[in-house]
Amino acid sequence: MKIKILIVISAILLFTLSGSLSAKVIALKWANYFGPTSAHSLLFEKMITEIEQRTKGKVQIKHYPAGQLLPATRMYDGVVQGIADIGFSTIAYNFGVFPFTEILALPIGFPTAWVNNHVFQDFYEHFRPKEWERVKVLNLNACPPYVLSATKPVRKLEELQGLKIRAVGYGARVIEAWGGTSVTLPIGETYDAIVKGMVNGVYIPIETLKTWKLGEVLKYSTRCWQAGEAQVFYLIMNKNIWNKLPEEVREVFENYPFVEKFAEMWNNVDVETLLFAKEKLGVKFIDLDEQEAKRWKEAVYVVVEAHKKILGQKGYSAEDINAAIDYVQKRIQYWLGEQMKRGIKSSTGPRMLDILTQ
Repeated sequence: MKIKILIVISAILLFTLSGSLSAKVIALKWANYFGPTSAHSLLFEKMITEIEQRTKGKVQIKHYPAGQLLPATRMYDGVVQGIADIGFSTIAYNFGVFPFTEILALPIGFPTAWVNNHVFQDFYEHFRPKEWERVKVLNLNACPPYVLSATKPVRKLEELQGLKIRAVGYGARVIEAWGGTSVTLPIGETYDAIVKGMVNGVYIPIETLKTWKLGEVLKYSTRCWQAGEAQVFYLIMNKNIWNKLPEEVREVFENYPFVEKFAEMWNNVDVETLLFAKEKLGVKFIDLDEQEAKRWKEAVYVVVEAHKKILGQKGYSAEDINAAIDYVQKRIQYWLGEQMKRGIKSSTGPRMLDILTQ
């Protein structure tokens, strides 16, 4: 009798213990370098709330914006090392670490923020580059296309000659290919540099005209998206943490609509900035005609070819490289069609999508 009672008690204790373990809260740290009031940080707050709800409280996430936990330059390494469990930054701060993914940073004509975001994630899902194997990639996303904002109007390539343009990464090579002079400068120092005449413009998305107040000193913006580029941002998770998560929690992250959330956020930021810059700051937006856009696009082939050589030196075949670029261009056309069908307006891209045609 006593043995039976002990067996029953043991079973109850085992059931209670296993229940308490399954109910244990998983605490995660989410690092981000954008300020707490930025559209990016506000989006992350919403994401965190929704993920916590979808996991029914099994996951609790603390958000560290403004580089409180990790700066942008240390984000990738910090997530790998476990300083943060989840991190958001851009591969521009790890130049050369993701050479195959850097195909997405080439000037091959990324048209709109909405399209770019869908293409970037498609690229990752299709190729699964081994260069990301140290982390769990939750999402690759894209800033809006780069534009040329300057102190004077630039409608033709010849008008770039003699201008000093703040640009970094492949952007610097693009400016040089167009005949301008690139200047590497932290974005936080750019406003004063323009005021002092040290630089005459920037090659960067439209949103900086508002977020960094550059629209106060740069009154002309050439929307050169036909030949432009976009920057690759990532949302990653520590690999060990990912592997330890319960299957039902992993499914929540896997099925979360990161792509659509990022596409909408990046697109809205740029659209709102364009309208603000035009109506409040008096910025004049310039569009390239078809013939001029072709010239700008042909001029940056040299940048694309240079990266092909780098990939070749790293063991990628010319066939694989060209196939990847061809894949990106086809996905751009597909998602452009989808954006048109859905009637989503953008700050750049073909006239049917352009908010300035309204």
